[in-house]
Amino acid sequence: MFHSVLPTLMFNVPSVARKTAIDVERVLGTPSQTIGSSEQQSHPRLSYQSGRVEITFVDGLASRIVLHSPSDLPFHQRALAKLGLPVRKPTLKERGRRMRWTNIAGVHEVTFEASPGGGVRSVTIRIAAHTA
Repeated sequence: MFHSVLPTLMFNVPSVARKTAIDVERVLGTPSQTIGSSEQQSHPRLSYQSGRVEITFVDGLASRIVLHSPSDLPFHQRALAKLGLPVRKPTLKERGRRMRWTNIAGVHEVTFEASPGGGVRSVTIRIAAHTA
């Protein structure tokens, strides 16, 4: 059964979205590794929190965030609140597989990929390149 009140934030998207690597480090700690080769460093991808969080920086700002195996995140639209985002119906819903929201709180796209147990296997957050 899904509880009407979710626990505190699991990951605060607004605290790292469009932030520099230095600002992200203040929130998440030192990156555990750089992903990819030095040739790919025009858009560096850094891993945080033992690989649970992966952030790609474009033009020096956090532009893509992937949460791997987010514990305690139910596969439900109300779980957006645990990410610091407003709750609303998904733009796309593939029953039991995927939910996607577009243009939500200055974020271009949020995608939940379901795990077999009813939770979330991964969350991908694509930040809009430019905000109006």
